Amino acid sequence: MKILERYFIRSILSLSILFTIIIVTLYLIIDLFNNMTYYIDKKAVVKDLFLYYLYQAPALIITFFALGLLTAVFFSLAHRVRYNEVSAIRSMGIRMNKITNKILLIGFISAFILVFMNIFFVPYFNNLSFNIKRIKIEKMPIEKRYQRDIYFIGNDKTIYTAKYLDKKQNKMFNITIIRKDANGNISERYDSEYSLWKNNHWALFNVIIRNFDTSNCLVKYREIDIIDDYKLNIHPDKLIRGVKPIDNMTLKDLFSYASYMKGIGQDTKEIYTQIYYLFFNPLSVVVLVMLGVFIGINLKNTSNLFEFGISLLVGFFYWGTIQSFRALGNSGGISPIIAGLMPHIIFLIISILTIIGVKSYSQSR
Repeated sequence: MKILERYFIRSILSLSILFTIIIVTLYLIIDLFNNMTYYIDKKAVVKDLFLYYLYQAPALIITFFALGLLTAVFFSLAHRVRYNEVSAIRSMGIRMNKITNKILLIGFISAFILVFMNIFFVPYFNNLSFNIKRIKIEKMPIEKRYQRDIYFIGNDKTIYTAKYLDKKQNKMFNITIIRKDANGNISERYDSEYSLWKNNHWALFNVIIRNFDTSNCLVKYREIDIIDDYKLNIHPDKLIRGVKPIDNMTLKDLFSYASYMKGIGQDTKEIYTQIYYLFFNPLSVVVLVMLGVFIGINLKNTSNLFEFGISLLVGFFYWGTIQSFRALGNSGGISPIIAGLMPHIIFLIISILTIIGVKSYSQSR
């Protein structure tokens, strides 16, 4: 690699890190002041707040690195075009394609690194941040013991509900089990006073069993002291909801959680939307670098303020588009894989059209 190429790459990398740090710091400061009243009410300690925001930094760096890199590429190349440095480089017989290709390579390498960090490092730090907020700031108990209003559907479409779960005692109260026939009519109903977890299943106590015909008329009534329900084999830990948010799960955790949710008949679109988000979100780095290279090398007579402003506008609009499609994927409005890919496809098309337009504009001048 020639000295000039190293100079360009070093300049862009240093600027991208600087701009990313500035954007992340501004984001954290704004969030801090927006929630200052809440923190004062909770009597949060400065050290806990510092660690809470520090552990959020890795996720935010990955989120905004594409914006920082776009700003650095656009700013660096446009600056050199404005002061005729690019013309001087070309007059020396050096093709700018070699330099821009290296910059594009930086984008591809950065995307692979960000995917790796997104999968293996970010969930760990998100979990640390979540625990500090929950335990230190909100003063919540370290381990959740109780869960109310439990509801889930089993593999055979059996509906399970319970009013209350005590994890310490491994005991559920007021359990109702409803089974339906092929036409969706209730065929059998179990009502249990309480149940205990033992030997990898729940044992039901003081059970009332009702059987119904196709017209929902009661045809049989029984009372049984104890029933071992081997189909009801979900561990109490899994029935305690909200212990670990999806954003804090590793890829292995997400696939395991998706398998579990499928097993109890629950929806998994939010889980798969998060999985595709982890894989596809770094594609924004490649798209924005490509856009920044071609616009930066072709535009002339622009100011530093314009370059910085247009970079922020494009970057935040891209980020907003990603979050909008992510919300659609979570709600089931579109397929999770489409929610992960579509923002990048849209901006890739916009980038290509913009590059064509910029080239046509530059050639007409």
